Amino acid sequence: MTGVQTCALPILSLLSSRYTDDGKKAHEALVMMLVGVNVHFKIPIGYKYINGITSVQMASFIHDGLVELHPTGVKVIAFTSDGLAANLDCMKILGMGLTFFMYMYNI
Repeated sequence: MTGVQTCALPILSLLSSRYTDDGKKAHEALVMMLVGVNVHFKIPIGYKYINGITSVQMASFIHDGLVELHPTGVKVIAFTSDGLAANLDCMKILGMGLTFFMYMYNI
């Protein structure tokens, strides 16, 4: 097809090694996705095999991803997650504003 760009992602070839940082077999994967706002794309930019994660560890993972993105000129304008308490704590650790969310849900 003309005009279609494909991208082979190294993340796909690494899925055979499913162990956490401490060498235990992982039961979950935390994946950081970059999604376009004005352009249609969705691409994984990082992943970590886990057996649970704390808000501090998650904040560190997200911070590291943002540090890697900064030199590329990509502007991150939103962060999306479910409403799990650890995710909300992670947002607070990273200094993300929750005013609108707190207003909408009476927190």
